[in-house]
Amino acid sequence: TKPYDGAYALGAPTDEWMETKTAVDMHARAEQNSETVKVADGGLKVRVAGRDKNWVQVTDPASSTTGWIYNRFLKPAEAPAQ
Repeated sequence: TKPYDGAYALGAPTDEWMETKTAVDMHARAEQNSETVKVADGGLKVRVAGRDKNWVQVTDPASSTTGWIYNRFLKPAEAPAQ
């Protein structure tokens, strides 16, 4: 087995993608009452950057906006076509 190199702990980008089920707020922190950094349209494909309990940290590849979305508003998705 390979020794653990800590890459995940540093928040290295993953190839995991999610899609918003409906229009939803992206929050600055993994808290419902935190600042909204963007309203993501329904059907937006976002890259998973991290997780905190039921929250998923995502990045919109078009705008490079990063924020937190509660997981019930997301579904697994394939990477967008390049």
